[in-house]
Amino acid sequence: MRTRILVASILVALASFGASAQTTADTVQRDVNQQTRIEQGVKSGELTKRETGKLEAGQVRVDHAEAATGSDGRISKNEQARVQR
Repeated sequence: MRTRILVASILVALASFGASAQTTADTVQRDVNQQTRIEQGVKSGELTKRETGKLEAGQVRVDHAEAATGSDGRISKNEQARVQR
Protein backbone atom coordinates (compact mmCIF):
# COMPACT_ATOMS: atom_id res chain seq x y z
CA MET A 1 0.00 0.00 0.00
CA ARG A 2 2.77 2.43 0.90
CA THR A 3 4.52 1.74 -2.38
CA ARG A 4 1.34 2.51 -4.30
CA ILE A 5 0.93 5.78 -2.44
CA LEU A 6 4.53 6.71 -3.13
CA VAL A 7 4.19 5.90 -6.83
CA ALA A 8 0.90 7.81 -7.00
CA SER A 9 2.55 10.81 -5.33
CA ILE A 10 5.36 10.80 -7.84
CA LEU A 11 2.98 10.46 -10.79
CA VAL A 12 0.79 13.30 -9.54
CA ALA A 13 3.81 15.51 -9.09
CA LEU A 14 5.09 14.71 -12.54
CA ALA A 15 1.66 15.36 -14.05
CA SER A 16 1.86 18.93 -12.83
CA PHE A 17 5.28 19.37 -14.44
CA GLY A 18 4.07 22.37 -16.45
CA ALA A 19 4.40 24.67 -13.45
CA SER A 20 8.15 24.38 -13.11
CA ALA A 21 10.81 21.74 -12.75
CA GLN A 22 11.98 23.09 -9.41
CA THR A 23 8.49 23.05 -7.90
CA THR A 24 7.89 19.51 -9.16
CA ALA A 25 11.19 18.29 -7.77
CA ASP A 26 10.41 19.89 -4.41
CA THR A 27 6.95 18.32 -4.36
CA VAL A 28 8.24 14.86 -5.20
CA GLN A 29 10.98 15.12 -2.59
CA ARG A 30 8.52 16.30 0.06
CA ASP A 31 6.23 13.33 -0.72
CA VAL A 32 9.14 10.89 -0.57
CA ASN A 33 10.33 12.38 2.73
CA GLN A 34 6.85 12.14 4.23
CA GLN A 35 6.47 8.51 3.21
CA THR A 36 9.92 7.71 4.62
CA ARG A 37 8.99 9.30 7.96
CA ILE A 38 5.79 7.26 8.12
CA GLU A 39 7.68 4.03 7.36
CA GLN A 40 10.28 4.83 10.02
CA GLY A 41 7.53 5.43 12.57
CA VAL A 42 5.98 2.07 11.75
CA LYS A 43 9.31 0.23 12.00
CA SER A 44 10.25 1.87 15.29
CA GLY A 45 6.82 1.21 16.77
CA GLU A 46 6.10 4.91 17.33
CA LEU A 47 3.05 4.73 15.08
CA THR A 48 0.09 2.43 15.59
CA LYS A 49 -1.80 0.93 12.68
CA ARG A 50 -4.55 3.48 13.22
CA GLU A 51 -2.12 6.43 13.21
CA THR A 52 -0.41 5.06 10.12
CA GLY A 53 -3.75 4.76 8.35
CA LYS A 54 -4.67 8.34 9.21
CA LEU A 55 -1.31 9.67 8.00
CA GLU A 56 -1.51 7.73 4.75
CA ALA A 57 -5.09 8.89 4.19
CA GLY A 58 -3.90 12.45 4.72
CA GLN A 59 -1.16 11.92 2.17
CA VAL A 60 -3.74 10.66 -0.33
CA ARG A 61 -5.75 13.87 0.23
CA VAL A 62 -2.61 15.91 -0.47
CA ASP A 63 -1.98 13.88 -3.64
CA HIS A 64 -5.52 14.58 -4.83
CA ALA A 65 -5.12 18.28 -4.07
CA GLU A 66 -1.86 18.33 -6.04
CA ALA A 67 -3.56 16.59 -8.97
CA ALA A 68 -6.48 19.03 -8.93
CA THR A 69 -4.13 21.98 -8.67
CA GLY A 70 -2.15 20.98 -11.74
CA SER A 71 -5.15 19.88 -13.79
CA ASP A 72 -5.14 23.04 -15.89
CA GLY A 73 -1.40 22.77 -16.52
CA ARG A 74 -0.55 25.74 -14.28
CA ILE A 75 -0.10 26.16 -10.58
CA SER A 76 -0.73 29.59 -9.15
CA LYS A 77 1.01 30.79 -6.02
CA ASN A 78 -2.29 30.51 -4.12
CA GLU A 79 -2.80 26.92 -5.26
CA GLN A 80 0.77 26.04 -4.35
CA ALA A 81 0.36 27.56 -0.88
CA ARG A 82 -2.88 25.63 -0.33
CA VAL A 83 -1.23 22.32 -1.22
CA GLN A 84 1.75 23.03 1.01
CA ARG A 85 -0.53 23.74 3.98
